[in-house]
Amino acid sequence: MMMGRVMFIVILFVLEPLILHRWFVDRAKIDSVRTLTLVHRFPVAVLALSLVTIAGSVAGSHGWFWV
Repeated sequence: MMMGRVMFIVILFVLEPLILHRWFVDRAKIDSVRTLTLVHRFPVAVLALSLVTIAGSVAGSHGWFWV
């Protein structure tokens, strides 16, 4: 749980202002449609991964073993 918070803080307060903001602006100047698609798909992918993690945690806490 602590690692998730650390990753969030690093992405939000370090990577985004220093690296990602400039990268997105430069990329949007070249191809704005693909950049917007990328910006839209990233949170969807993160949500899917979190749902898989939650499902695995629930299954593991109820004694299911998926090997």
